[in-house]
Amino acid sequence: SSDVNHFVCTLDSPTEINPCVSPKQFSSLSEATHTFTVAAVDALGNKDPTPITFKWTVDLTGAEVTADKDTGTYGPNLQVTLSSPEANVGIFYTLDGSDPTTSSGIEYTGPISIPDLPTPTTLKAVANDTFGNFGDPIERIYTIDSTGPEVTADKDTGIYGPGLQVTLSSPEAGVG
Repeated sequence: SSDVNHFVCTLDSPTEINPCVSPKQFSSLSEATHTFTVAAVDALGNKDPTPITFKWTVDLTGAEVTADKDTGTYGPNLQVTLSSPEANVGIFYTLDGSDPTTSSGIEYTGPISIPDLPTPTTLKAVANDTFGNFGDPIERIYTIDSTGPEVTADKDTGIYGPGLQVTLSSPEAGVG
C-alpha cells in the first residue's frame, strides 16, 4: 500500500469534487439530506475500494410556536400556554407588542399571566430551534374584562301585590 496522494470526494451525486482537501468545508447547502463520500487515492492511482460515507440533514426551517388562547376578550386571571411541535426549542415572548428575540424577549418557562390592564395586552412569541432558526412570530391581543355587567329592573323598591312581575335588563351585550 502506498501513501495517500489525494482524496476523491462526492456530494449528493457521482460527480467528483476537485480539489478535495481535508478539512472539507461546505457552505450554502440547501435544506435536505446530504451524502458525502470520500475515498483515498495513492500516487499510483489506486483508489480505496471502501470509501467512507457521511449523511446529514441541513435544517433551515424555523420552529413553530402556538398559543392555547386566541385573540379575544377574557375574564380575569387569564393564563396563556405556549408550545411548539418541535422538540428542544427555546420560546421567547413579550407582552408589550415588541418583537421578541433571544436577547430582548422573556424566555418562556410556563403559563403566562396576562395582566388586568385598562388597555389590551399584545403578546408576541417566537420559537428558536437548536440550529438557531427562528420561526414566524405569532401575535395575540388579549382584553381582560374584570367588570361585572350592570343590571336594572323596571320596578322601584315599594309595596306591591302578590302577582308582581319584574323585568330585568342590562346594557351589556350577552346578558339576559
